[in-house]
Amino acid sequence: MGLSLNSAAYMSEIIRGASLSIDKGQYEVAFSIGYSKVKTYIQIILPQSFRVALPSLMNSFASIIKETSLVSIISIAEITRVGNQIYARTLRPFEVYFVIALIYLVMTYSISLLAKFIEGRSTRWRQ
Repeated sequence: MGLSLNSAAYMSEIIRGASLSIDKGQYEVAFSIGYSKVKTYIQIILPQSFRVALPSLMNSFASIIKETSLVSIISIAEITRVGNQIYARTLRPFEVYFVIALIYLVMTYSISLLAKFIEGRSTRWRQ
């Protein structure tokens, strides 16, 4: 719960910063051609904000995955905790922690690839 609230605060700041980075002229043009406030946000502001916020949001998602290993300290079963339990049964620390490191690497690398893919698709029609 604490990790979620902390991450939500950072993500809300990322989104707020991205929406503040949109030029005020975008709002003025939308209103001048008759768009309502809701239509302006949905069709003009949010797509541009999403492109600005995407790299930071994906970085936050990767950080959340890495930070979950800290959650295991407070007795929530997660990859590191399960690894510790396997280590206690098998007494083979290198193999267990190597597999855990690979799992974290695969998860964070997948998020990075997904971020690059989404960012590539969102900037393709930006040019």
